[in-house]
Amino acid sequence: MKVYLRSLALLALFVGLAATSGLASATNLYVAQNSAGSSNGADCADAYGASFFNTSGNWGAGAAQIGPGTTVHLCGTFTGSAGSTMLTAQGSGTSSQKITILFESGAVMTAPYWGSSGAGAINLNGQQYLVLDGGSNGIIKNTANGTGLTYQKDSDGVYCSGCSNDEVRNLTIQNIYVRTPNSSDTSVNNHAAIYFASAGSNNSIHGNTISNVLLGVEIYASSSGASNWYIYNNTIVEAHWGIDPNAPYTGSQLSKVYIYGNDIHDDDAWWSAANSYHNNPIFVRANGNYSDVYVYNNYIHGAIGNATGGIFFDNNSNGPAYVFNNLIRPDSTSPSTPCMGDGFVALQEGPIDSFYIYNNVFDGSVVCGISGGWPVSVVIASTFVFQNNVVLNVAGPNITSGSTKVTSNNNVWYGISNAGGSAFKLNGGYYSYAQWQAAGYDSASTTNSPNLDSTYHPASGSSVIGLGANLTGAGISALDSDKAGSARPTTGVWDAGAYDSGTSASGPEPPTSLSAVPK
Repeated sequence: MKVYLRSLALLALFVGLAATSGLASATNLYVAQNSAGSSNGADCADAYGASFFNTSGNWGAGAAQIGPGTTVHLCGTFTGSAGSTMLTAQGSGTSSQKITILFESGAVMTAPYWGSSGAGAINLNGQQYLVLDGGSNGIIKNTANGTGLTYQKDSDGVYCSGCSNDEVRNLTIQNIYVRTPNSSDTSVNNHAAIYFASAGSNNSIHGNTISNVLLGVEIYASSSGASNWYIYNNTIVEAHWGIDPNAPYTGSQLSKVYIYGNDIHDDDAWWSAANSYHNNPIFVRANGNYSDVYVYNNYIHGAIGNATGGIFFDNNSNGPAYVFNNLIRPDSTSPSTPCMGDGFVALQEGPIDSFYIYNNVFDGSVVCGISGGWPVSVVIASTFVFQNNVVLNVAGPNITSGSTKVTSNNNVWYGISNAGGSAFKLNGGYYSYAQWQAAGYDSASTTNSPNLDSTYHPASGSSVIGLGANLTGAGISALDSDKAGSARPTTGVWDAGAYDSGTSASGPEPPTSLSAVPK
């Protein structure tokens, strides 16, 4: 009897395993624009066509379906017609088994221009737990969209509405709109390399290279709010707004946004004498509210044209917002004057409860006409802290109406313009540096040369060494390391600026492997 029962148990186990295996999604499927070979998805030579990917019946838990745990390999060149979409996701993965869409080496998606607002070359279509991976060299591009080209159309590279728990990484997205500086084509106002509309939560965008587009990474939070966004280690060139998280609806909330390790430069393609575009490498805004925004370890440089601010916060916020370990260095002449009209970091047109700016370097040595401008411009920050920063060849802070609790200390103010008259501004009053100190600000700061090397690391004898306050108590884990990832002291003084004096001088570019986030 025992043997019989054991045999029945083994039979039941076998049948169960067989049934389970029959419900498992495919592990790897290969897709090209058109089917090839045996058209069974086994490899690139036998790939399914794009129509397989776009058919909802091919997504699910079946052995030959795209489902949780599947990697879809994209093979070869996908050539779209003007305004088209090549791939539209039809299903979701799970938290433990994501669906990965992977560009094989050499895979390219190209069209005269891809569709926009509900389209794009790839539409993630509101699905969850998807990973879109450019692999080693995956490319999405337009070929004929821009000033003097065949088309002047809105267009997106990657689009998703209502997406949560998704990841877009390692893609090169280029020439979505190639604009000539000071051209008259200002009616094209809705194209992005990566666009999340009605955006949800828990998404990450990282390791991408983006060039020639109005909006690099565009996030529109849903009316119910969005949180836990990670935008890091991207390179963005010639974008009107490089990174633009936004809570656009009254009452909507954007919270816990981490923007770090990005290299954003040269946005002067969007310059125009008529000021048609106000460029912002990083632009955080809301008609609703944003809170717990961390902008750190970014490198903003190059020809910056018509910029309102290098890092610009706009409209309402419950706060707090933190800006630290950034290097902002406009380093070539632009046709626009000034190139950062409201400051290297600016908060305008709306109140914020608390705004903290720590351990940055703002270099105005070659700054396309900003001489006399501001490193930071703030409107109505109930609590404003400017500490451990290095400011070169611009003025002091411009802190206007409504800022009731202001701290400015442990900074280097070297070569500040208007030093004898009005370098500092607070609630309508102008101060020289001596008057500013007499008013109780920057008592532990200096105007001595920071003696930074060409990579912005402190050289021997630098005035930044030991100047900074220890901010471990702020409870921001990423601030406890410098821009290069070198740990700052847990006790004792810190250095001012983005780089600690103990960090090896390897260049000002942001680290490429950083994954830590604050708190």
